Amino acid sequence: MQLTTAALALLSSVALISATPMIHARDPQSWEVTGFETGCSPGGCIYKFNISGAAGPQNAPAFNTTCQGTDVANRYQPCNDSSVSANLIPLGSPIWGVQVKHEWTSGTGRFTALGDVNITAGTTSFRVPVTQQFGVAAD
Repeated sequence: MQLTTAALALLSSVALISATPMIHARDPQSWEVTGFETGCSPGGCIYKFNISGAAGPQNAPAFNTTCQGTDVANRYQPCNDSSVSANLIPLGSPIWGVQVKHEWTSGTGRFTALGDVNITAGTTSFRVPVTQQFGVAAD
């Protein structure tokens, strides 16, 4: 009986170990923002931040870049790495909407990942969850 109990315990621990990667694989992808800062005047606000992302689905390449722009542009503005762009949306003091877009090609396809998050003024580090991913493969 002890052998059976030990064998069951071993099988259970192996099942838990093999299940762990599946749980991590389901974790949502997100990008890390550091050094987020804004400065505002009566004419609008400027922003600057560093953002990095690990390689991901559809062969998305990793990136590490700096983004800066203004909220009056009202559109995505390219970051230093042109495959990444960002937009800052004032949502009423003290809340900001931060939108990020990552575009890349892989093989014959073109892919896009979008992420957004709302933050409170004064927040300097946060994660931007990827909320949409899509792509088109060419023939």
